Amino acid sequence: MRFYLLLFVLFLCSCASVKNYHPSLKSEKENIKKVCVVSTIKVYQITAGNVREYREDYTKQAEKNIKLAIREEFRNKFGGEVIYLSDIKNVDEDIKDKIEEVGILYSYIKSGIYFQSMVKKDNVQKVFSYFNYPNLSEFNNISKRVDTNYFLFFWGVDNVSTAGRVTLEILKMLVGSAVGISISPQWGISIIDMSLVDIDSGRLLWNTSIFKKGTCNFRQYDSIKYTIHHLFSEVPD
Repeated sequence: MRFYLLLFVLFLCSCASVKNYHPSLKSEKENIKKVCVVSTIKVYQITAGNVREYREDYTKQAEKNIKLAIREEFRNKFGGEVIYLSDIKNVDEDIKDKIEEVGILYSYIKSGIYFQSMVKKDNVQKVFSYFNYPNLSEFNNISKRVDTNYFLFFWGVDNVSTAGRVTLEILKMLVGSAVGISISPQWGISIIDMSLVDIDSGRLLWNTSIFKKGTCNFRQYDSIKYTIHHLFSEVPD
């Protein structure tokens, strides 16, 4: 379901030039000196037979690269510190699960913001301002624990083609070319969704999503760093 929501948001964004942040972010940015990142990262391998398999080893490398890239880009853009919820010890697992679900909730919220903007023909930033955000007071204790009310929810999925699948896709293109048919290769798809949320007020301050075919590799630091740098460039100066 989250996959289709992101496609919907990306479609809406492609229809117009959208400033995907709350109007208060410009003035509030200098106060955001610390953020707690709640990340969900998974890497799958797709075989020549189109079988999708979760790869824990690939995921661990991806987590390492993405954590480093976010830390660097947040420091460059906000001049602040990054901590990861997964690194905080003695946090109740139920609380961790609940706060991870908040990231999913904000995927729905930002879809609602863009949809409401279209229906009411309002500027997206205006909808950001008056949208009825949820009450997240149940997470006040965890925000005090990490010493910040700003949370960055990161969700990323990378689908990597095996060498056999890559060879098969190339052969399909060659055969198609030989008979005069243009065949687009089905490379692995990478999806990223990020939301910066003020837990105290429930406001969505910034969100961004990206959908790439075969041009982003979570396991290669330079590749994922370039993508995350591009996403952070959307934050207003």
